[in-house]
Amino acid sequence: METIDYSIFKKLPGNREVSIESGLIDSMKSNGYLKQYPILVDSEMRIIDGQHRLIAAKELNLPVSYESVELTLAEAMEFAIKVNGAGKGSWKLKDYIHMNACLGKGCYKVIEEIEELYAFGTSQTISIVTGWDTATKMIKTGEEFVINPNKDKIVSFILLAKEILPFWRSAIFVR
Repeated sequence: METIDYSIFKKLPGNREVSIESGLIDSMKSNGYLKQYPILVDSEMRIIDGQHRLIAAKELNLPVSYESVELTLAEAMEFAIKVNGAGKGSWKLKDYIHMNACLGKGCYKVIEEIEELYAFGTSQTISIVTGWDTATKMIKTGEEFVINPNKDKIVSFILLAKEILPFWRSAIFVR
């Protein structure tokens, strides 16, 4: 299907924020909207894949092609992680964490809460909550994990240390 009514599209809950990409706009100026890459939406017109293409097409007032797939909200969110995260690294760990938290995965909600409350940074917060040096693969696949039982003690220690140690933000210090 094709439309110029951009208002029919909705943001998929948990999907990352869109930033306009000049390269994509330049490409669409030169080539037009490539119909072989339709925007993928669910039955409620929530964008699973193609947020950036939609914004660029809207900026250029071009019609967009879209295709609807029958997925539940949870399936659409899981699919968005797989499709959008498989690209050239456009998703950050924070994006995966947010999407998984929106899917109701409690361990990811804890990461978001601690990061927002204390502003430790994503990598440091992951280390605090998981108790591991690296959890990148686990987070990208949405694997659930047991929350580090010592996380509150670690947070208290870091809060105390940051008052006197200039290198408290170091990931090595946190780990």
